Amino acid sequence: MRLLLDSHTLLWALYEPERLPETVAILVADKANELFVSHATVLEIVNKASVHRLPMAGSSVPRIIEQITAFGVIFLSLTLTDITNAAELPHHHQDPIDRLLIVQAQSQNLQLVSKDRIISQYDVAVIWR
Repeated sequence: MRLLLDSHTLLWALYEPERLPETVAILVADKANELFVSHATVLEIVNKASVHRLPMAGSSVPRIIEQITAFGVIFLSLTLTDITNAAELPHHHQDPIDRLLIVQAQSQNLQLVSKDRIISQYDVAVIWR
């Protein structure tokens, strides 16, 4: 499976794996699955960490990047098409990062791993159980 991790999924997988539903924990741990993380998610995480809003991750941005990289993810760059497509989505969801994840999951044929129920209002495969 090709899985795009939302920020909370990535953070919990790294720092608090017991918070993940069992099915999600199994999928994330399965080496046969490809784990993707958007640069938008990285930006969201390091911004929160740099203002001390993520005590679980600490505040060292280089260390957080190192830990995400060591987790074995494939990073997804943002494109202008991603940004344009996110802006054109119906406005069920107001979070621009989540809107970017939706279009990246759609365009890259990924399943989005997120507990955010609003995301399921879009035409995108979501896993959280």
